[in-house]
Amino acid sequence: MHNFVPSGNTKTSRYIMKKPSLKSLPKKPFVIFAAPRTGSYLLVSLLDQFPGIKCYGEVFTKSKIELPPKKLERMKATVESRNAEPVVFLNRLFKMTSEEHTGFKFFFNHHALLRKWLVNSGSINRVIISRNPFDMYVSQCRAIATGVWIKKKGGAATQEKPPLLKFDPEDFEKRIGRIDSNRKRMLKIAAKQPDSTITITYDEISAIEPVRRIAEFLGASAQPEVLKVELQKQTTERYSELFEDFDKVREYVSSKHPDLVIDNNKI
Repeated sequence: MHNFVPSGNTKTSRYIMKKPSLKSLPKKPFVIFAAPRTGSYLLVSLLDQFPGIKCYGEVFTKSKIELPPKKLERMKATVESRNAEPVVFLNRLFKMTSEEHTGFKFFFNHHALLRKWLVNSGSINRVIISRNPFDMYVSQCRAIATGVWIKKKGGAATQEKPPLLKFDPEDFEKRIGRIDSNRKRMLKIAAKQPDSTITITYDEISAIEPVRRIAEFLGASAQPEVLKVELQKQTTERYSELFEDFDKVREYVSSKHPDLVIDNNKI
């Protein structure tokens, strides 16, 4: 089965995706639509603890398939075969855990044609994560400066304090533009498929209780008494303690983007 067929335009090499169905699966799968620095890895690890749910990370990262080695070996999947037939790949993945509602997280730059199918398909549930845009911007800058994108709870603490962030207006505009573009896409998804879409915020993930609501929506067969939180927020420092000149940052953002919310008491 091939998921891509010629578009009919002989002057181009574009391909379109057929519309396969996952309705033969006994349990309805799901996808987590997210952007970097929204708490998606924490949500994945929490959902994976619910009976009846199996949740993976970024199985459509451009350079690799984020799956356990043994599972990859059983699937006989490569990045090339996954990209050529993405829904065939998903079918195999879901059928390996056919007794559970299986899902994965997906960023908008992972696979453009598959993204279109995931947004429109009636045979898959959707979870959308949102976060305050300015918080996302600061978190991205912090991760780049420290080289730490995922932090395990209880991990070794660094002795050196990370350098203060330098505010670059041009870089800010690029990042906040991408963040806002992703936010608008998420809103469109939620509006298009309201019955099969549920939303959660970055702050709600940390509160845990909303995660239980998400798991119930996805079809969890039971509710664990305790959920293990293996990941944690990168820092709890105030914004004024992260930037070289936070007043300059606040002044610029307030003048250029008055709609952005800046809360100096959290990150």
